[in-house]
Amino acid sequence: MSPVELIEITIWGTILTIFLVVLWIVFRRNKRMVVAVTICSVLLFSLFFALKPVYIKKQHTKRYTILVDYLNERYPDYEFQVTPKELENGYMPYHYQVMANGYQSRTEIFQVDRDGTVRFTSISTKEYGNQDELNDLILNRVYDQPFEYLDSKEEIEEILRHEEEDFLVRLMRVNGKVILYNYLKMDDGQYFLEQGNRSDNNNKFITMNVSLKHDENYFVLATLPGFKKEEWEKDKKTVPEIEFKDKTPAIYVVPN
Repeated sequence: MSPVELIEITIWGTILTIFLVVLWIVFRRNKRMVVAVTICSVLLFSLFFALKPVYIKKQHTKRYTILVDYLNERYPDYEFQVTPKELENGYMPYHYQVMANGYQSRTEIFQVDRDGTVRFTSISTKEYGNQDELNDLILNRVYDQPFEYLDSKEEIEEILRHEEEDFLVRLMRVNGKVILYNYLKMDDGQYFLEQGNRSDNNNKFITMNVSLKHDENYFVLATLPGFKKEEWEKDKKTVPEIEFKDKTPAIYVVPN
């Protein structure tokens, strides 16, 4: 029994108890009628909450079929894995996770209403990835609508990277836009995409602050072609001192 179901039973049980107490007080002289009403009320209450989970499970399976038919009709060129077909613990009734074409880094969440209406509600993306999945973690943040990633081909290219013991910084070109991404390294060798920054006001640099779990902070600067050291030193007097190289693009990481 889920916490929501337990709360629902508690609320309705409390209401029934109050009703029966008032009934016994008001009609205490007619005990036969009060006893009959009490027995019927308790039986109906118990029967309702005993049969409700069975009904919800059957409706969940029925609406699963509606969703599968909807997906196959609207997206005939894709193959889908929809779960759960039968309602299981940990899942919300009438909500389904849809994985398309075996793409495991992203899952679409759909809901089927009582009238059979299918609604796209949200996405669930993979939070961690290995070295081969770093680009997937970026692309998961590009698309808002279901299955866009199956139709579109994003241009993604790594320009430069800088790796520290606890994090990785990558300067990327995504659809022509230069973005600086920071990944935190996990203990199991996985990576977590923490943030991505772009340049402000067409500046020839991108900045980022990286805060690690053991209270170490780093200032990250990525210089782009056309970067001028003189303008940076004039406007950025509060940041840590950096020894610049002549080559661009470049990534600088200094303790902050």
